[in-house]
Amino acid sequence: MTVKKRIVGLLREYVDIFAWSYRDIPGLDPEIVKHRLPLKPECPPMKQKLRRTHPDMALKIKEE
Repeated sequence: MTVKKRIVGLLREYVDIFAWSYRDIPGLDPEIVKHRLPLKPECPPMKQKLRRTHPDMALKIKEE
């Protein structure tokens, strides 16, 4: 049995224990789970140039 199958089996066995969304955790402070990026207002975001991959690798990436 693969590790992935064992983990999936474990998650299914204990489905009532794990929280699948923030609504499943009443009383959790939203300030703890909110994701923020501390950006400086004087530093505007920069757009990076497009990175191309080798055509052979692009096919493998697309398959995944």
